[in-house]
Amino acid sequence: MKTGIVFDKRFALHQMGEEHIESPLRIIALYELVQTRLKSGFTLVEPRPATTEEIQMVHLPEYVSFLKETAGREDYYQFDPDTIAGPYTYEAACLAAGAGLTAADLILEGKLDNALALVRPPGHHAESHRPMGFCFFNNIAITAEYLRRKKSIRRILIVDWDLHHGNGTQNCFADDPSVLFFSTHKAFAWVTFRDFKLALWYTLTLAPGECYLVYIFVHPYFAGRGVGTYLLGKLMREMRDLGAVRMISGMYRNWEVSFGLHT
Repeated sequence: MKTGIVFDKRFALHQMGEEHIESPLRIIALYELVQTRLKSGFTLVEPRPATTEEIQMVHLPEYVSFLKETAGREDYYQFDPDTIAGPYTYEAACLAAGAGLTAADLILEGKLDNALALVRPPGHHAESHRPMGFCFFNNIAITAEYLRRKKSIRRILIVDWDLHHGNGTQNCFADDPSVLFFSTHKAFAWVTFRDFKLALWYTLTLAPGECYLVYIFVHPYFAGRGVGTYLLGKLMREMRDLGAVRMISGMYRNWEVSFGLHT
């Protein structure tokens, strides 16, 4: 089996302040691990940047243009307390979105069996009209739309494996029958109460076969006890049998938010 790791050193250029928890030091450490200990077992791939057209499959043109204007500026633009754009943020965000597209193309062409896109900034909190929670472009949502629109993929599973709920990805595909969004996260770790109410409404009011959102709330007691691994393995096997393209998005402990793709 041939597995690719999609990575670019420019991901480390994105900065949100020296004291910010989403530090480039994390991805630098992972890159060094790949180079020293994992290089022989994987195919290293450089991503292409996503085009404006591809990004706008998910994000509003006005928002994309606004973020682009922050590129190269000496000062920082603070969208919210957690999400700050620096001079290299736009470039890194385009590469992060493009990493998924690069991986998808190589897998569909038969050059890779699966891939890990090791990226930053992350993406699953980003909404169509704004950044949020360290995220600027919703990388996995852009890849899903690319697969649907450009590659005619009819069934897609997105597994969001993270401490927090992926509000941005949920809101992109809540009504889309071709995309199943499966989210497992810490109980009550919702970004906003609005997202929590929306998830409950979709889950409790829609008839079987009409709801395309699945939530697994994990109590802290079960962290590290293998529950997530069991659920994920079972889900991936079921979706494989249905012929769905499977994508995993998320962060575990202090690892970078990235995603993997499988066919």
